[in-house]
Amino acid sequence: MFLLLLNYLIIITMVNSFDVMTNTKVSVANTTTAVLTAEARRRYALFVNDSDEVIYLSLSDTAVLNEGIRLNASGGSYEINGTNMYVGDVSAISTSGSKNLTVVFDLHIN
Repeated sequence: MFLLLLNYLIIITMVNSFDVMTNTKVSVANTTTAVLTAEARRRYALFVNDSDEVIYLSLSDTAVLNEGIRLNASGGSYEINGTNMYVGDVSAISTSGSKNLTVVFDLHIN
């Protein structure tokens, strides 16, 4: 939101609050693994690779090795927030399978 007042530009930042954060983990297979389903109420999501192997994240319902968002082993992460809002399907894939992906997300209730 912008407001021009006496030749000064005042920027008002609208801060989104979170309702209830959900913490979960997904075991990522060596085939496409659903991580989050499309949800219009999504306001935030954080994905952290909690494994010893690279995981590839896809902002779609199909994940492909060596494509998409690379989450490096032992802490590689990706965040969806107000600056890059995405409410569609999220999927992931790993080379050998059974790799932990930590997921934190918020859905707007009101």
